[in-house]
Amino acid sequence: WTCGWPLTLIALLPFPVLALLVSRYGRMMRQRFGQAQAAFSGLNNRVQEAVSGIRTVRAHYLSDSQQQRFVEQSQKTVTANMAVARVDALFDPTIAICVALSVMASLSFGAWRIDQGAMTMGELTTFNIYLGLLVWPMLAFGWLFNIVERGNASLQRLDQLFRQPEAVQNLGHTQLPEAIAAIEIKTDGFSYPSAPCRALESLNLTIQQGQFVGICGKTGSGKSTLFRLLLREFDSDDVVINVNGLNYRQLDLDDLRRRFAYVSQTPFLFSASIAENIAFAVPHASQEDIERVAKLACIHDDILRFADGYETQLGEKGVNLSGGQKQRLTIARALLLDAEVLLLDDAFCSLDMKTEAQILQNLRRDRTIVLITQRLTNLSQADQLWVMDAGRVCEQGDHASLMAAGGWYANIYQQQSVAISRGLG
Repeated sequence: WTCGWPLTLIALLPFPVLALLVSRYGRMMRQRFGQAQAAFSGLNNRVQEAVSGIRTVRAHYLSDSQQQRFVEQSQKTVTANMAVARVDALFDPTIAICVALSVMASLSFGAWRIDQGAMTMGELTTFNIYLGLLVWPMLAFGWLFNIVERGNASLQRLDQLFRQPEAVQNLGHTQLPEAIAAIEIKTDGFSYPSAPCRALESLNLTIQQGQFVGICGKTGSGKSTLFRLLLREFDSDDVVINVNGLNYRQLDLDDLRRRFAYVSQTPFLFSASIAENIAFAVPHASQEDIERVAKLACIHDDILRFADGYETQLGEKGVNLSGGQKQRLTIARALLLDAEVLLLDDAFCSLDMKTEAQILQNLRRDRTIVLITQRLTNLSQADQLWVMDAGRVCEQGDHASLMAAGGWYANIYQQQSVAISRGLG
């Protein structure tokens, strides 16, 4: 001990510098690896958008511009990864140099100690053998620190996602023991977070069990916002929605959403078979149930025309289907849920009027239907009609009463009827 501790102290002198440099490299690695991941994510998004919208790209002769954008994004990704590689390449040389300096310092100091008679050649040899055994653990430490910093950068990206607060907190515990008999919507106004103006103004609406409610009106009048409130995607103190007399916030969120089936105006399909897409929410559904809802959505015959029928594999977002086929598949998927309330947000915009009328006739079987549409000719059988404008319901009633009122609904209905008559003629 009397002759070893000075030599040990001398041998350890380079290691504080090593710790400082490795810590600095770690911070640089975390930052640059995060940038490299963001660049690679942007490249993936670019490719996914190009593949999903390949028809639009070709139709507008954008292949060259898309290719140029891909090249530019690829270059950004390469540059970001080269920055990571430069930092990565610093770890091993830095550790090797520090270990070499430690060995050189111990040999120099040890030689001086031998010359002074303070230690023997055997002690110096033994000390350097043990010091040499530290080379691989130190290199492994640098490699481990590199991996840890890469993982830390990935964790930070995930943590940003996981820390996003829920727009709606599930604080209710009451479950509806019976069917939905009535839904009441009351609001003094609603605006989206950070929106400069209101999406809805004063409303007082009621949906009764089994009713067919049609919603129409100008673009941007708040029709889809009503659906988002019914699905409780947002909470607002100015919005009160009661189900069977119970406030929305008292109800269990999962139980509430199970009572609704929603078909959006932009159908989304997965890269799976047609049967799997229809049974997405009910994965254990039988083939008979899948075919039953496909017939209700008027897509069964189209499916049978495919070579593999219900086992036909769909491309990215259903790229190998027409717009009308996509919409009918999403309608079938919603019907398989067998929910009490069916919300259709312009779900027939890609269908011909005959098919739309047939589907509506099939749907009206012991369920509440709320339909947003701009085709008024299929709303004549609706129990309630709401005409919206600038976040308000400017006309309300059934088809006969709105036609007698001679307002927006009557004018648009007559125009569409004339257009249909001319088309048939």
